[in-house]
Amino acid sequence: MQWKNNSKDAKICLSLSLDSGGKVKRYEKERLSNDSTYWVLFELIWRDYFRFLSIKYGNSIFHLGGPRKLKLSWSQDQLLFESWRDGRTGYPLIDANMKELSTTGFMSNRGRQIVCSFLVRDMGIDWRMGAEWFETCLLDYDPCSNYGNWTYGAGVGNDPREDRYFSIPKQAQTYDSEGSYVAYWLPELEALPKEKRNFPGHSYIKPVVPLKYGNNNKNIHKDPALAERRTRSQGNKIKGYRR
Repeated sequence: MQWKNNSKDAKICLSLSLDSGGKVKRYEKERLSNDSTYWVLFELIWRDYFRFLSIKYGNSIFHLGGPRKLKLSWSQDQLLFESWRDGRTGYPLIDANMKELSTTGFMSNRGRQIVCSFLVRDMGIDWRMGAEWFETCLLDYDPCSNYGNWTYGAGVGNDPREDRYFSIPKQAQTYDSEGSYVAYWLPELEALPKEKRNFPGHSYIKPVVPLKYGNNNKNIHKDPALAERRTRSQGNKIKGYRR
């Protein structure tokens, strides 16, 4: 499976028009049943789950501690947040997804999970700032799904893996191994060899923070300024689960 350029894929508009999994089941019966129809139905079930969750927990899905009412320390470093928001983190996979979001109003489900993980785990930024930016940009914005997913990703919602973490190098190698996705949204990387596009080193802007896990660039950890910024920005120090 390779990362697709979602802005060119009409299937991303399904979330705007499908109201019921019954339509998917009817399509499967009359036309075709495959992995794609399975995942559409799966995500619709998630949507309904978050709607029921919002009924159960009410306004707590908007609170810093989430439905679990956890007392964690989060940063509201505006410069770090803006680098994430504007796609200037120094990590092509993060930056490409954020560029796609601000340009088109869409982002893939996997992209949403990865940029959420980066904001809350690697940057230590208040998850509500990310949720509010998604609310601003997403054409398929739904309050229950948006805040349900962000509380889930930040570890303050219903997730048995309390510190869910997405490794950027692993995700890039698995889903964008040739760098075609990042090169589309970050044209300055197009001239690089395919294997270098997600890991461009000095050919790209400097990373704003080191990764919590799985950093392919060992020199990042030797930069005292980066290390200090991450130490100041990350208040929540709980055990991590990596993907």
